[in-house]
Amino acid sequence: MALHPGTSLRGGGAIVARHALLHAALGFLALEPRAPELQLLHRCFDTWRGVGEVAWGWSARAIGCTLTNIEVGTWRATFLRDAMAAAEGFAAAPTPWAAVQVAARQALA
Repeated sequence: MALHPGTSLRGGGAIVARHALLHAALGFLALEPRAPELQLLHRCFDTWRGVGEVAWGWSARAIGCTLTNIEVGTWRATFLRDAMAAAEGFAAAPTPWAAVQVAARQALA
């Protein structure tokens, strides 16, 4: 499957291609899921598996993810390259997947 000429999910362009797919998915997840395609995307990513997929996508870029349940109904996600440096992305939300998605989008900026 080619994303654009010269980039594929196999070989040397794999990390670049995966980052592009992650970037696109996170952008679409920020939209309200009114269209059937967006509802499908949310069904895939608004789960524990979706949390893992986003975290795995960032780990390929040497950026780690921490997820903490602060209290009932509040989750905190942090994306960082170095534990002693400022976070690349940070968010708190009522669900773990919302916190991870928002923090991951911030890390893209």
